[in-house]
Amino acid sequence: MAEIIQIKVGKSKIGIIGLKEIFEKAKSIGNMTDEELKTWLIEEVRKENYVPDSTIDEYTRAVFREYKKFIGEKVEEEKFEGLEIKVLGPGCFSCDRLEKEIIKLLQENNIEADLEHVRDPQEIATYGIVGTPGLVINGVIKASGRIPKRKEILKWIEDAMKSAE
Repeated sequence: MAEIIQIKVGKSKIGIIGLKEIFEKAKSIGNMTDEELKTWLIEEVRKENYVPDSTIDEYTRAVFREYKKFIGEKVEEEKFEGLEIKVLGPGCFSCDRLEKEIIKLLQENNIEADLEHVRDPQEIATYGIVGTPGLVINGVIKASGRIPKRKEILKWIEDAMKSAE
């Protein structure tokens, strides 16, 4: 059975069936312009996934962005309105502890955020961090290879919220 991979489409995380296989096939085909590749990718995605016509442009951008990451190219993430926090790590004790600390901080301070624990080694590698756990707030790497102190995390979150205003 094909793997389901979540990608960000607009403000939502959407599970896409067979995305890795589609990307591998696209990589082996090669020799397409960006526009041809975008069209081919979204057509392949639509074979196994429901993509509403009203959001096809957003899906196309998102799938193309994820493909670029898959082949190792640096891509600029779509701008996210609000607070976006990512814990990078395979799910070890330290990574899980960092995620729980952040959840507690957000709850205690009544802060709304999109929190994601990225466990996929390939996706973690795209951030270029040396060690896990890693902490990324609004696209900026704040920590790598250590669990920051609560006060430090809270300050980073507050600073990110101020700069987003």
